[in-house]
Amino acid sequence: MREAPQGAIDSGVPLETTEKDKMAKTSSIAKSNKKPKFSTRQHNRCKLCGRPRAYLRKFGLCRLCFRGLALRGEIPGVCKSSW
Repeated sequence: MREAPQGAIDSGVPLETTEKDKMAKTSSIAKSNKKPKFSTRQHNRCKLCGRPRAYLRKFGLCRLCFRGLALRGEIPGVCKSSW
């Protein structure tokens, strides 16, 4: 019988984000809300989760939040494609 890989063993630490990680994200969101010194420094963030990457301008959401809302049918005019 095979043994579990060393990294797969449960360390007893919960999978939720720690308070330190949460504060770092909160501070970065607060920092991005300030008016930047130069306009090119502005970075778009998701309105729901604050994610700075994979931002869809048309909807103001990141790809993850957009996908979740679209699958639930909460974005008008957007439906899941299938071919």
